[in-house]
Amino acid sequence: MTTPPRQSKRIKFLVDQFMKKVEGVADDDDWAETDGWLGKMVLTDPSGDQTYVYQIKDGKMTEADQNGRELTATMTMSIDTFLDLIEGAMEGQGGEVFRKKYGMRHIQYSGKTWLADSERFGRVFNRLAAAGAARR
Repeated sequence: MTTPPRQSKRIKFLVDQFMKKVEGVADDDDWAETDGWLGKMVLTDPSGDQTYVYQIKDGKMTEADQNGRELTATMTMSIDTFLDLIEGAMEGQGGEVFRKKYGMRHIQYSGKTWLADSERFGRVFNRLAAAGAARR
């Protein structure tokens, strides 16, 4: 039995809410392109890393266990960067903030599908703001 990763209840709540909003604004093309995707997000802070694993299956994004399965991608960023992404989406600049943070190497990506994933992430961040989803 594996020990679950350290997760702050407050940050986990934000991650879960964020993932629900992302699921709500993703469209059929996003789901078709990503079905079977298994990704890990690692948020760093001085207290230690927090790890969140999500999968996309049948048009749903759900928390998952890696259980030895190969990850499609791992994104690593500080908690501050994650909060900046949420704030950017709330202010209608989610895609811009995402691209800027990645360009400044504040977000590290490990995976084989970066081009497709980054374009999709940018679209979804823009939709979060356009739909007002990040404000609720």
